Amino acid sequence: MYHSNFKKLEDLKSIAEKTLNYDVLLESVNSILNEKWCESIKLGSEVEDNKFEELSFVRNTFDKKLRFKIGGCGAKNDIRVVFQNKVDVITLPMAESRYAIENFLENIEIYRKTQTPFPILAMNIETMTIANNLPDVKDLLSNFSSFTIGRSDLSGSMNVNVNDPLVDKKISEILDFIHHNFPTAKISIGGKITPKAAIHLYENFKDQFNFLNTKFIYILPDENIEVIVLKALELEILLYALFYYNDYRNKDEFIDFAKNNMNRMNS
Repeated sequence: MYHSNFKKLEDLKSIAEKTLNYDVLLESVNSILNEKWCESIKLGSEVEDNKFEELSFVRNTFDKKLRFKIGGCGAKNDIRVVFQNKVDVITLPMAESRYAIENFLENIEIYRKTQTPFPILAMNIETMTIANNLPDVKDLLSNFSSFTIGRSDLSGSMNVNVNDPLVDKKISEILDFIHHNFPTAKISIGGKITPKAAIHLYENFKDQFNFLNTKFIYILPDENIEVIVLKALELEILLYALFYYNDYRNKDEFIDFAKNNMNRMNS
């Protein structure tokens, strides 16, 4: 199994030069994926910027729950591809209105008779607009059994830093709404998750959410959340390395992704 602390660019050399054996890399990814805290893999064509080849690769390579965030309510090609790949969870992002949610539900309905089991439906709550509109679309939200609170876009829509207390206040309001109206729904919090941010969220909301999520990984949080997030960010680098080894990504893309994750790991 491959081991690295990913603290500096030199730690990436064997991967960047593709001198690390592919099977060793694959074994390392599988080993971390099988740890108890790792709930699922999350890909997407929105901010995750995954190619459909990467989706198919992950679906066919790993025995792990797979989530996919489509590009939007009307992303019919994304929807077709995720059903072809039999993803476990389809996530709708940036749905700020009744029309957007209705459009998404209409676009997936045609697959309900042919897709068994039908995937879990999830929705991102990630702007002030949808946060304020939740009571107006409560009837439509009953179609979803999972919600993700996206701190990055939520804070951006509020014109504040992602760690601003106002973001925490809005997260608390969203959590209260979901728990009151959809008590069985699963809830995740994501958006610029670092070890420090994870500790903060766990200490302030630990009994109110089910998962934390980084770009590609859903995490089952516990008191060791700081260590878990470090492992998740390392796992993302290794997963992206597999994309690079399979020529879905080039060397510069891999290095840029790894550097960004290392900054989060070491911040």
